[in-house]
Amino acid sequence: PFLLVAVLADRMQGAIRAVNRHMGVVNIVAGILLLGFGFLLISNEITLLNQFSFQAPFNL
Repeated sequence: PFLLVAVLADRMQGAIRAVNRHMGVVNIVAGILLLGFGFLLISNEITLLNQFSFQAPFNL
């Protein structure tokens, strides 16, 4: 796998640049998700995620 990454690294530069343009938004969304999960853990309501996954109208 490491050799494959080394070979494809040059071709992936464009995709990496595209992701870097939106990195601020990605960081904010990730931070909000971490805060939400932290709140669920502290309040001992993490089982709400399990309940949601069974009741969701889509497959997780």
